[in-house]
Amino acid sequence: MRKFGFFALSFGLTCLLGTAAFAHVGVTVFYPQVPDPASITIDGSDDDWGWYDPALALNQPDFFDRASDFVELSDYDFTILNAWSAEPDNKWYG
Repeated sequence: MRKFGFFALSFGLTCLLGTAAFAHVGVTVFYPQVPDPASITIDGSDDDWGWYDPALALNQPDFFDRASDFVELSDYDFTILNAWSAEPDNKWYG
């Protein structure tokens, strides 16, 4: 009985500590829904993103460099617009 108790305790602790591997890591980003997926043209132009709220755009200050504390804006300047479309398309746009 003592061996079973030790086994049950070690199994329980292993399962309990293993749940940390399923924890969320990173940042959660909101993706708005594309109002008309047919209006999005993948051509590198931002003309079809006029409906997008600029407050949701990801810019350089939203990211970091693991190698250093700060990256010059002139070296690393970008804007990312992410969105999704519902069924039947069910796509990510960015």
